[in-house]
Amino acid sequence: MHAVTIGPGGNRARWAPIRCGAEARAEAAEVLRINPGFTIERYKRVFVYKDPKDAEHRIDGLRRAGLPEG
Repeated sequence: MHAVTIGPGGNRARWAPIRCGAEARAEAAEVLRINPGFTIERYKRVFVYKDPKDAEHRIDGLRRAGLPEG
């Protein structure tokens, strides 16, 4: 299953956390290939969530996938 990439790795980054282990890391690597400057800090500025719990859940998944913090 592949995510459609919108912007510089944004949508692909949103899919990375729902994958498991090696697949999540592969998606994270693809995000960084598409957008070498991608960071979780930048992601937090672009994607806004109504419920802070949703945001933290997604960001935790990005961290577990191995994407850089900032």
